[in-house]
Amino acid sequence: HSATAVDLEIAVQRYVDTHAQYPVDMGSLPQDVQEYLLPEDGWIQSHDPEIVAKAGELASGLAFQAEVAEAILSWVRAKISFDFTFGLPYDALSTFHNRSALCGGFANLAVALMRAAGIPARVHLGCLASEGWAVPIQGGWHAWVETYFPDVGWVASDPQTTANFIDTSHISVGFHQCGRAGTTIRRTSHLVTLS
Repeated sequence: HSATAVDLEIAVQRYVDTHAQYPVDMGSLPQDVQEYLLPEDGWIQSHDPEIVAKAGELASGLAFQAEVAEAILSWVRAKISFDFTFGLPYDALSTFHNRSALCGGFANLAVALMRAAGIPARVHLGCLASEGWAVPIQGGWHAWVETYFPDVGWVASDPQTTANFIDTSHISVGFHQCGRAGTTIRRTSHLVTLS
């Protein structure tokens, strides 16, 4: 860190070591996590019958929570397109009906489906580096999701690209310069193999 530069090290693990069973044992969830099972009026309509039915269909026959999260995220990624008009509403139900939204719509719908399936989930806002994404060199604000696994904790996913991990272009906290003039985000890669 200097007056003109901040170096961030972002590590990614693409495998989540979870054995959390599905359905989730609601009674075993910490009190502060239980709120992430509830609908949010106007944004996360996880109680809507269409969203409840789709969540049930996607979770049907699955035995592990990570499988359900992956099924939901894969469905959202396959069925929702990016709204290049930037004009559509991006609450969960509108995204479900329109089949198109900005990143916030992808995240809101994924969270609503997970909550409808009984999996705690929340939307996360952060900064996105430009490499591989259609954002300027100074980065851009982006929404993704976090899912709670009782044996691991909160795990991030990007419903536009990944399930149960996010890549190093996602800067989740502590980077307030995102999108500001004069900011440049450069990514370097360091592959570490675990033995």
